[in-house]
Amino acid sequence: MLALMVVTLRLYPIYWFIDTTRSLNSQGERKISTGFMVVCSAFLAPSELAFVTSEWFGFGPWWHHPFMVLILIPLTALWLIWGLRLRSQFNAYVHSRQGDWLEASLLWTVLLQQYYLQFKINQAVDAGLLLRVPASPVRAS
Repeated sequence: MLALMVVTLRLYPIYWFIDTTRSLNSQGERKISTGFMVVCSAFLAPSELAFVTSEWFGFGPWWHHPFMVLILIPLTALWLIWGLRLRSQFNAYVHSRQGDWLEASLLWTVLLQQYYLQFKINQAVDAGLLLRVPASPVRAS
């Protein structure tokens, strides 16, 4: 994940959140709306690119600019809200499958977000409670 984040100029985490949300939406009763994903992505993608490219174009590090520091607060809130909603959706799903022992922790979700959630998803897949479904399934002939 870290390598993909660097190669994609910090856009991979947004893709991961979208793909994982879609996968959980297809398997559980609790859904996160497409509108929510679009709004979050519309704000997060340009800001992630701005943080990466600000130094490239001679603006210096992003933390030297008051505007960038001020925008960091609502963007961090968006990441947290999305991560916590995904955690809630995951926990509801594993709870409905009698996998309470797999529930994702609030603390680790806040601290490590997609890394921790991916770890929990992998545990659920290994336990047979969750099927990893791609966002656009390919039909077998």
